[in-house]
Amino acid sequence: MSERPGVNEKVAIWLTARIGTMWVAYLFVLIAAVSLPAALASGSLIVIVAWTAQTFIQLVLLPVIMVGQDVQGRRTEATILDTHDMATVERAQNRLLIEDVTELLVDMRTILVAVHGSVTSSESAEKP
Repeated sequence: MSERPGVNEKVAIWLTARIGTMWVAYLFVLIAAVSLPAALASGSLIVIVAWTAQTFIQLVLLPVIMVGQDVQGRRTEATILDTHDMATVERAQNRLLIEDVTELLVDMRTILVAVHGSVTSSESAEKP
């Protein structure tokens, strides 16, 4: 897949950005409401079910679902970024801790050398 979106992708992005809003969902409710009185006046259960399924559910829920997916996507992205930030901070804290422990060990060795003279690893291994 190329880095630049093609014509179809651009059209899809443009349409999604405009249809996937709550304002469009409200508009679709008004459009669906125009045919509701005729569906109810027919008295036919099949016509009312067809209006509900084909007009209201498909027309109104499409933009609502798109908005919901967008909100969920943004929340997921925020969670990923937060997790990444926390992991970065934790790695930095671990590096600082290692540096602090290393400094402490060097300081302890310096003190031991000053107090007892030269200390080698074999001498310290022999002593209880």
